[in-house]
Amino acid sequence: MLRSLGRERRERRERRERRGRRRAAAVDAEASPPRAGRTTSWCRCTSLLAASGASGGSSCPDAPDRVWFPAGRIFERMHRREPHPPRSVFGEQRCHPRRPAYCRTHYRGGFPMRKVTYSMSTSLDGYIVGPDGTFDWTTPDAEVFRFWIDDIRNVGVHLLGRRLYEAMLYWETADQETALDEADAEWTALWNPLPKVVFSTTLSAVQGNARLASGGLGEEIERLRAEPGEGDIAIGGATLAAEASALGLIDEYQVMVCPVLVGGGIPFFPRTERLVTLELVETRTFKSGIVYLRHRVVR
Repeated sequence: MLRSLGRERRERRERRERRGRRRAAAVDAEASPPRAGRTTSWCRCTSLLAASGASGGSSCPDAPDRVWFPAGRIFERMHRREPHPPRSVFGEQRCHPRRPAYCRTHYRGGFPMRKVTYSMSTSLDGYIVGPDGTFDWTTPDAEVFRFWIDDIRNVGVHLLGRRLYEAMLYWETADQETALDEADAEWTALWNPLPKVVFSTTLSAVQGNARLASGGLGEEIERLRAEPGEGDIAIGGATLAAEASALGLIDEYQVMVCPVLVGGGIPFFPRTERLVTLELVETRTFKSGIVYLRHRVVR
């Protein structure tokens, strides 16, 4: 009796093992790579089922109609989809490849966030001010000045350091002291009413449509991005831009490269040991030999 009971249990166990091997063979056959000549390719997804064993759906839109898997376990599912070239991220195959994203595509409340730009004139060797403190070689001609006039129309607020703010104070009273030509008058009409935020630890008051920053650079930019408004958030000044770059806040670098070498001074780009991938989105060459380059930061 005990021997027959043991034999029966052994036979049931062998039958269960045979069924398990057949089932595993069927799953392996279904999950095997496509043979030569097939037009379909394979995509790998990994999902975690609920502990209750409910066979819920997958986040992948290419999921097949029926997939067998053991309930309540982490499982690896192979299924077919349209052919695509192999892609990998850190050695792991993904169903949907990761694409580059830009700050411009970040949304808050359903609207695109305002991008942060850093734009200045530089020498060919990358300096905005020479070793002697001068930058008269950046004085624009009529064609370049017209470009800056058109460009400032796209700015909603300008962030400045103390030195750049003091250099631009000339325009606050330029129309009162001298007779301006048409281009200067147009620039003054655009620049003076433009909201400005000045970052300084020595100034106690500012003039015109400007205010002193009430917080750090990162806090101010987040506040400005959260406020309703149009136009870019422009940054002027190498020191301020270096801090914004270190925080990863700059979305676009806009460089007006002048055909001159100065050999030293204040660099346009911050000297940080950090890789920043850029995408060239616009370039323009002027008759004077100045070249405008606009690069977008790839996120």
